[in-house]
Amino acid sequence: MRYFFQKFIDYILTSLYNELLKGVGNMDKYDVTPELADVIKTTRIQNHITSKFVAKHIGKSPSYMSKLEKGDIKSIEESELTEIFRCIFGNDENFQTFLNSTLGKIFDTLELRFSDKEIDEQLW
Repeated sequence: MRYFFQKFIDYILTSLYNELLKGVGNMDKYDVTPELADVIKTTRIQNHITSKFVAKHIGKSPSYMSKLEKGDIKSIEESELTEIFRCIFGNDENFQTFLNSTLGKIFDTLELRFSDKEIDEQLW
């Protein structure tokens, strides 16, 4: 009986570990800002992917995608957001290229919010 119980625990722990490695079960959520909603829609359209196709890929209805792209959905799980972009780009390499180029553009547009003096005076 003890052997069976230990094998069962090992199986459960291995399964959970494998699911976490795949990103499934990750409960991190992100706010769906108007900018994020716009990036999803624009990127999807630029890659000639229908919202219906993406919805089917993530197991949601087409109306869900419509609401998401309009910003009517307030938060989204990290795993679902990742799957949307994987669907749009077709593979991880294209997705990574998109992330690198997009993050570069975002960083190029950032402005400092505080002066050096204000930063130095902050209590951390």
